[in-house]
Amino acid sequence: MQSSDVVEDLRSARIYLRLVGLAANLLLLTVSIVGLRLKLLYPKRYVFVTSKTVADTLACLSIAIIVWVRQYADVPDFLLGSSIVVITISVYSASVCNCALAVITFVAISKPFFYKSHITLRRCIYVVACVWCFAAIIGITTTVFGVATYKPKRVDSCPLACQQGFKITGAIIVWALYILSPATYILILVSIKRSAHENSVKEVRNLWKLGLNILAFAVFSLPSCVDQAIAIAHLK
Repeated sequence: MQSSDVVEDLRSARIYLRLVGLAANLLLLTVSIVGLRLKLLYPKRYVFVTSKTVADTLACLSIAIIVWVRQYADVPDFLLGSSIVVITISVYSASVCNCALAVITFVAISKPFFYKSHITLRRCIYVVACVWCFAAIIGITTTVFGVATYKPKRVDSCPLACQQGFKITGAIIVWALYILSPATYILILVSIKRSAHENSVKEVRNLWKLGLNILAFAVFSLPSCVDQAIAIAHLK
């Protein structure tokens, strides 16, 4: 099998994986919205879950469309590069919201009185809004710079080197946030274990379920991060 055939198969597989991810995120988004409306979920934490799900949904849809267009249509690279702004915003928003969810859960378990008195739903919404604004600024700045300095067939040009710098910086930030999230969840589990002597058996069991569920949520988020990072690296 030639290398071109392998690349073609990888592109097709990425489309199907993105469609599966899109369906899963839409299902999670529906469950979150219904649960919040029925007051079955914790609004403060699920604001971040909903925001992250929306960001992942946009990333799945955008990557599937862009990969499909590159595969079946002859579109200039700089036009496709300009559309990466949606992916950039989605990846940054999802990673920051995932990290914020870990931190707020740790605060809720380790310092419940501070969580109830200082962490309000309005402040959580403000944080989510700031996250999206920050991601939009980075995504738009990176895309405008990349389109304005686009020069094909000049691998050693300074603009291309600057674009690679943007990609490396973004990858470091995203991966740092995703590494920080599981680390925070590990601290949550340690905190739960230490509080076993102070709480009743039922309360500790509920806390363990919460910690394990969120830890699983963080672990299953890593493949999405890897796939999005690979997609961004190949979309110039």
